[in-house]
Amino acid sequence: MFRPMSALQSNLIVLCLVALLLGVVVSPVAAWSHGDLVPVNVYLRINGSYPSTPSTTIPYDFCPRFGWNKLVEIPSADYGSNETDIAIRFEIGRGVNRQTKWMPLKELPSPTNGIKTAKHLTMVIFYFGFQVGAFGRFTSFKAVATYSEHAHEVIIIKYEWDEHRSYNPHIALGVVSAVSLVGFLMLVHKFTSDASKSPSTITVVRDRMD
Repeated sequence: MFRPMSALQSNLIVLCLVALLLGVVVSPVAAWSHGDLVPVNVYLRINGSYPSTPSTTIPYDFCPRFGWNKLVEIPSADYGSNETDIAIRFEIGRGVNRQTKWMPLKELPSPTNGIKTAKHLTMVIFYFGFQVGAFGRFTSFKAVATYSEHAHEVIIIKYEWDEHRSYNPHIALGVVSAVSLVGFLMLVHKFTSDASKSPSTITVVRDRMD
């Protein structure tokens, strides 16, 4: 026999649907827009020791912009490139929390690294993977250092961005909404089907002949 849903059951169904929608609408990561400034911190390691906090930051004019390819030149003297035991490490800020490995400003000949002559850091290329839209975010990151036998007055910093389109939040939201709606309709159909199959009681009244 059909039993109507209680108020508690109805509220639970509504809450489940809302939770499914909010799981897609609310993004767990900070959203980025095309062209947003991406701050970069710099750590200096001198004679094997380094502070726990950034030593300096790259000036905003030389920082990357979200989704923009860019090439800048930073004076190598800013980091003491003539010193032999100084290394730098870059950290992408604003919640991204990605760091490069330590990059010596000057690599000296050593049997372990196979270098025959001293080499100087001349270029660092940052490779960013990203997605744009309402949920713009970083998808990948790496940095590659290039060295030369000749010292240069500047260190070239190159930012290269590669857009990844494997995920579309609007499509995901539509799919979740459709699945939620289908589930709700199936639930309603089940209750209505149970009601139609419930046995009915028929009372037959016969006239008595005296």
